Amino acid sequence: MTKRTLEGALSGLEDVAAFVKGERLRGAVHSPVKALRERLGLSQNAFAETYGIPASSIRDWEQGRTSPDKTARAYLQAIARLPEEIAASRRTAAA
Repeated sequence: MTKRTLEGALSGLEDVAAFVKGERLRGAVHSPVKALRERLGLSQNAFAETYGIPASSIRDWEQGRTSPDKTARAYLQAIARLPEEIAASRRTAAA
């Protein structure tokens, strides 16, 4: 991994952390939801399916049309911290 790649990943994680705290993002407008989704290597539809979030909500959040409410922000924070565990618990609950 190059230094630039690592710095980009760290910047994205810092943005996700700021977002879930309700803080404004610095610099250019971009979506921490998109940063999280891309960090996990998922398309919008795959992220929606994996975590039980409507794909339309993800699109709206990423494009800045709407923002996640407090509950959604808490869920996104949990996904950021424990993505595999949350995905596994959703698969278990659906079975």
